[in-house]
Formats: sequence, structure tokens, C-alpha cells
Amino acid sequence: MSMDNNFEVLEHEVDRLVEALGQLRNENDQLKEELKESASLQKKTQGELELLRQYEKEFKTVKSNHEAVRDRIEGLLERLNKIES
Repeated sequence: MSMDNNFEVLEHEVDRLVEALGQLRNENDQLKEELKESASLQKKTQGELELLRQYEKEFKTVKSNHEAVRDRIEGLLERLNKIES
């Protein structure tokens, strides 16, 4: 092989490596953006989950209050029925 041929091969390999590096940088940038979006989505989801937990707690309280009111009304109705008898 001549020296010129060796330089051509070396230049070709350097070009190939530069192209590969560019592709890897682009992929890295894309992955960083996807990670950022994923972290943002996770934060949003955690906020929504916390809100859902609060709603569930409120629902249980309302349900408990509803049952207590129903029981009191049933008790009043029973007392009224005894009066009518």
C-alpha cells in the first residue's frame, strides 16, 4: 500500500467516526429530551395521584356522613311509626 492509500483509508475512517459521533450526539439529545418529558409527566402524574387520594378521602368522609344521616333518619322514621301505631 502506498502512503496516499493509507491516508485515504484513514480519512475515510475518520469521516465515518465523525458521522457516527454526530448520530450519537443527536440520539443523546433526543434521549435527554425524552427523559425530560418523562420526568415532567411523572411529576404531573404524582400530582394527579395526590389529588385523587384527597378526593378518595373526601368521598369516604361524605359516604360516612351520608350513612350516619341515613341511620338517624331511619331512627326518626321508626319513632314516628311507633307514634302512629
